[in-house]
Amino acid sequence: MIWNLFRWPKDQPKRDRQAEPRGKPKGERTLLCAVSGESFRNEDGQSRQELIELLQIGEPVELRPEPDNPRDPDAIAVMTDVGKVGYVPSKADWVWQVMDEGRIKSARIAKITGGTGSKGHRGVVLEITLAGRTSGTSKL
Repeated sequence: MIWNLFRWPKDQPKRDRQAEPRGKPKGERTLLCAVSGESFRNEDGQSRQELIELLQIGEPVELRPEPDNPRDPDAIAVMTDVGKVGYVPSKADWVWQVMDEGRIKSARIAKITGGTGSKGHRGVVLEITLAGRTSGTSKL
């Protein structure tokens, strides 16, 4: 009798799972990464904090390597339509790895922190979507 509770009713067709893909494509991953250096000014004097005020959640960003950066030749700038808002932190070396492999499908603003009350300093969190791996690549 209990078995009948878990059986599919005969008068209802089972769903065709092939017809309705769910979630992300196989192997695709989305990772979060906080931006660093957002409290500094850009080379042209622009305040990154003022630029962050203009950003919207979901806005795309470009991750642009800066090999001529005098402080860090491995620096990756976070560029938006309004300008540079900071850098990928150096401890997030996995970003270089997936960039070299050509696996970054997209990068966008996932969250803007602070800017209210006693937390006047604003921060940015990125959402980076990676394509699935091909054989012989890293574990990310």
